[in-house]
Amino acid sequence: MSLATQADVEARLGRDLTSDEEDRLEGLLAEASAIVEGYLGVTYGDDDEVPAVVAVVVSKLVARAFTTPVAEGPASLQAGPFSVIYRDNTNLGLWKSDKLMLRNIGGGFTSVRLVSDRGYE
Repeated sequence: MSLATQADVEARLGRDLTSDEEDRLEGLLAEASAIVEGYLGVTYGDDDEVPAVVAVVVSKLVARAFTTPVAEGPASLQAGPFSVIYRDNTNLGLWKSDKLMLRNIGGGFTSVRLVSDRGYE
């Protein structure tokens, strides 16, 4: 289930989507929704009411994917004997400001009861 709509993304962009963006929209909405649900530790069903802030963050992620240029070729970082190669071709990912917006929405800390292997509690 996508947590935002085409109208939400267009509101973030301040314009209508191009035909190329419309072709990519469904996949990007699904990916952005999965990122936010994973961060929150919450899965929204079809009948669940999605908080407005969640729709805003998901639409921001998709709008960012449409507006932020992606560099071509490999991205690499080398420090001494260590090297890392990383490339995100969609620019989808939660920024600190997105996480701040989501901080009061579901998920967060979980309580887990610990039981000893010794047979007593």
